[in-house]
Amino acid sequence: MSWHTSVSATPASRAAARARSSSVSLKSTPVTSKPRRASSIEWRPKPHGASSTRAPGSSAPRPVIHSTSLAASVGDSNARENWGHASRKKRSLWNTEDYYSPSVSTLVTGAFGCIGAWVVRGLLAAGERPVAFDLGDDPWRVRMIAGDDVPSRLVIVRGDIADREAVRRAVGEHGVRRVVHLAAWQIPLCRQDPSRGALVNVVGTANVFEAVRAAAGRVTRVVYASSAAVFGPPSAYPPGPIRDDAPPRPATHYGVYKVANEETARVYWEEHGIPSMGFRPLSVYGPGRDFGLTADPTLAMKAAVLGRAYRIRWGGGTDLIYVEDVARALLAAAASGLDGARVYNLHGASARIADVVRMIETAWPTARGLLGHVEEPIPFPDALDDTRYQKDLGPAPPTPLADGIRRTLDAFRALQRAGRLDARELA
Repeated sequence: MSWHTSVSATPASRAAARARSSSVSLKSTPVTSKPRRASSIEWRPKPHGASSTRAPGSSAPRPVIHSTSLAASVGDSNARENWGHASRKKRSLWNTEDYYSPSVSTLVTGAFGCIGAWVVRGLLAAGERPVAFDLGDDPWRVRMIAGDDVPSRLVIVRGDIADREAVRRAVGEHGVRRVVHLAAWQIPLCRQDPSRGALVNVVGTANVFEAVRAAAGRVTRVVYASSAAVFGPPSAYPPGPIRDDAPPRPATHYGVYKVANEETARVYWEEHGIPSMGFRPLSVYGPGRDFGLTADPTLAMKAAVLGRAYRIRWGGGTDLIYVEDVARALLAAAASGLDGARVYNLHGASARIADVVRMIETAWPTARGLLGHVEEPIPFPDALDDTRYQKDLGPAPPTPLADGIRRTLDAFRALQRAGRLDARELA
């Protein structure tokens, strides 16, 4: 089964997928001449924050991984240190605790999704009480990643990113100073229902920028998830890693929507002076990644721990990045003082899926012979150049692939020992 044929379009599967959906998103040369802000703001009508709740048709609670099971809980004394790679001798954007405080409020849309949950964890570790905006009503990923008590430490706003007024209220009523926008449909859902996908991904992003515009300068910037899906396959470009300024050639509806969002951000900077930073990861992996086309490597790791057979639906090369690294990048950007409408590639580790399978088997020997993949590649780059990101935001060494795989396997093992490792994504 290839990635082209792996999505069922039956009403039941569509409903199931919607229940499980979450966040994860032309030229990217930053515009740096700051225009004058508009002195008055006009308002018009109407704004979806997507994330999953529990498995379709099940009332069973989602698994919770206790804080001791992950690298560091937000309650650990070392939590803040674990969120800063850079030396204390030189102030760095990666020392997020230097830039966050209880007096500043960050809105995270799609907060109950995979990346959103890790961003929430980082904000809590840095001393904030985030405003979590999501369509779902069960923050199970947040509990899994950040601890059982975390939902009580958030301001939770249930809303639809496609509902303009709901987004405006979330920004306006909670003293929001920064926005990390992650609410979106992923590739499978956008393929099933392109119209709704455009409403969620494109209109939803415009709603975020409109809400920020209505805040009349109180919100300092928007950070959002774009995607390497804005680019086409490696054959569409010269050999080597794809640069930030390579021309977009999206091969999916999802990629088209992400191009539109990058251009929306550019226009809001040029016309209204709203600074923004978009990030283009490709294959995000790690605890909490359970939906979307590029979730397959993580699902293979889960299958390994469970002793189950699993076949990744695609092959070839890809650029894998550990989810915590993505969250760190978003938080560093949100705390930065950079102007313009900037877009950055996020590079982790370039690898072939066959090698990823071998690395999982090496780290988890009982999985040998259980994992496989198809040969057909996905229509995205197999390597990303993040030179501009490293230049603007400082050195940020990614988690080595072997380490990220090991951390993910260990987290799944901790869940399994607690009797809480959910296997429904593998069905």
